[in-house]
Amino acid sequence: MNSSLSLEDFELIEDYIAGSLDSAKLEEVRMRTISDQEFAAHIEEIKGLQFGVERAVLASKLDSFHSELSHLDKNAQQRKIRPLWFWGVAASLFLIMSAGVWWIMGEKSSGEKLYQAYFKTDPGLVTSMSAGSGYDFDRAMVDYKSGEYLKAKEAFESLLKKSSQNDTLIYFLAMSELNLQNDQAAEKLLLAVSEDTASGFSKDSFWYLGLLALKEEDYALAKKYVNQSGRPKSNELIQALEEASGK
Repeated sequence: MNSSLSLEDFELIEDYIAGSLDSAKLEEVRMRTISDQEFAAHIEEIKGLQFGVERAVLASKLDSFHSELSHLDKNAQQRKIRPLWFWGVAASLFLIMSAGVWWIMGEKSSGEKLYQAYFKTDPGLVTSMSAGSGYDFDRAMVDYKSGEYLKAKEAFESLLKKSSQNDTLIYFLAMSELNLQNDQAAEKLLLAVSEDTASGFSKDSFWYLGLLALKEEDYALAKKYVNQSGRPKSNELIQALEEASGK
């Protein structure tokens, strides 16, 4: 543009071209185009710029569309010339893969399936991340809640060296081990917390002990632990494990 255009006038012209002005503003623009040739020239320039942009976008879309058509056409030609033996091999591979998936899924016991259906990791505790004495614990909890279970495990282990009887540390170390698939280590720690009746994590420990027993298909022990957990889903899980065990 040959001369400066205020932002207000630019927006006014954009709205005029888009057809979004009310009758009063529309009349104002029409009167200005008659009395102000420079303003009228700005309108034509902006129209030309918008048209150019639209054409460029359309051309880009058409190029992309033609490219996709060409790609599809090549694929279609390749499909046409594939011999019958190709489809025989493909069918054989599909059957082998399907059998493999069926075998893997079939290998899971009823207990493992129930474990996967009911296991949800403890969400963790709220942290303040202040610079006080609890910072190391807060940092460990942030790692745990972020799914960085190995980092959390190492941090909780370090904290336990200073406070070996802390049930909160033992419990979340157990949960870290559980999420790392270290079931035996997790079970040992959970047992310690479950036996501490004064602990606020005792019942939660029973729930996860029940799930671990379920995973091992020890349905009687699983039922005992799940009952002791007092979880809202206890009855539902007990019914499911009774059906799985045929009792």
